Amino acid sequence: QGSDIVRLKGITWDTSDMLLVRAQAKEVGEFEAKVACQQQGEPAKIALDYRYLINLLNEAAAGCERVRIAVNSPSNPILATPVGGGADWRMVIMPMFVEW
Repeated sequence: QGSDIVRLKGITWDTSDMLLVRAQAKEVGEFEAKVACQQQGEPAKIALDYRYLINLLNEAAAGCERVRIAVNSPSNPILATPVGGGADWRMVIMPMFVEW
């Protein structure tokens, strides 16, 4: 497992939709968090370079209430768009191939 990879996986936790976020780095250890989300369709899973995820979160923090992340499959690019707050941007991120 590379230390530049963040894994995102849609799950249901106690009947609530959640996004499971996992990262691992040899220097600092492992991280795992569950974040509330709204899922449509089958739960998705995707791996991203953490730098692109940070760029996405920085854009989101600059004026939108939520972020919509559209995922078709683990090998297709994701499309992130702002929801609410008047922000107007689009971000396409290529996923990384990982063994789940």
